[in-house]
Amino acid sequence: MLPALHKYVKGASASEEITGGTIEEHPDFIEIAEQLHVVHGDPLLDHVSMSKYQPTEETAMIEAVTKNLVYFLKHKKGVDAGFLNAIIRIIIKEMQRIDVAFLIVNDLLEKRQKYMEPSYEGLFIMNYTFKEMVSEYMPLTYSSLSRIGALDDGYLNMMFLEFFVELLPEQQVLRMFDCYLNEGVKVLYRYGLALIKGYKDFIKADKYETAKDFWISVKADAIAVSSTFDMPLLFKVIGTEENLPAVDPFLVYSSSKNKQFMSDNTITSFAFEEDRSGFAKMARPMPISKSNLDALRTAAAAKFLTSNPIGSPHNSPLKAGGGNSPAQKSASSVFRADPGTVRRSSVQSQIVQKNANQKGDGKPSP
Repeated sequence: MLPALHKYVKGASASEEITGGTIEEHPDFIEIAEQLHVVHGDPLLDHVSMSKYQPTEETAMIEAVTKNLVYFLKHKKGVDAGFLNAIIRIIIKEMQRIDVAFLIVNDLLEKRQKYMEPSYEGLFIMNYTFKEMVSEYMPLTYSSLSRIGALDDGYLNMMFLEFFVELLPEQQVLRMFDCYLNEGVKVLYRYGLALIKGYKDFIKADKYETAKDFWISVKADAIAVSSTFDMPLLFKVIGTEENLPAVDPFLVYSSSKNKQFMSDNTITSFAFEEDRSGFAKMARPMPISKSNLDALRTAAAAKFLTSNPIGSPHNSPLKAGGGNSPAQKSASSVFRADPGTVRRSSVQSQIVQKNANQKGDGKPSP
């Protein structure tokens, strides 16, 4: 079990911060979990009934538990879990208990500012913020990647929507996820910047002709490392969609350029800037400060509101099948509501309020 998940289970170290409490402190969650088995007619895989149903493979267990939990989140809590699909599956893989998984997801949803806003706007803000960070942190690399389209949202979603499960070996993903549960969304930015930093010499040398060439090369390196330990990439284990073309042994051989970067845990060292020591301290630090993140987030929210005014497809209750973004592909029924209802996110409300404070409300002062 990941260290960050210990706090949700009875017997956790007293020195650890208990944010949502242990599952034993939430009998209503246990009761909810025990009722979920009737939703789809699938067996409930919690601590009570796990012994009654043992799938032949781990992926089948994860799929069954995820289906029950997603249904409950949507119909009982009003949260469409499409944007949380990878998070939920990773948690279930590690915990194998639907009640604990629900407790953890509920905890994340109560702290969206720290973790993520599960919506089109939230994903837009993450992608926009990351692009601005790459531009500031590695301007030449940013220009090269932008030229071939490697920073398009469809590719960045593999990091921020799918949690790197198709891009890094399993042990690296779980290490990153553990840090994410403790520190929040800035960890995803750190690992994204570290990943690109690890390949910047190849990028600036124009080793990649297309965006797909670059991302397949990253995937090939991850597979090369995973194959050494006879382990598949995590997306195969937890059952998420494969976004990039399948990489056969020949393609691994021809596309893998940076296996050492993946195998030596260098990405984590880069992510937390452990390589910045001695003379290296003079190197440009990651633009990851709270003030910079807040500024980028505010700019991204304003840009989203400009390009997606209230009532537009990505800024209103969505109908099934509407839109064609990569996020909607993973969450085809996001935020369904009554057709007459228009939702404004908390971020949008903050922008509108800020503008009102600066410009006045259009009425004469009393």
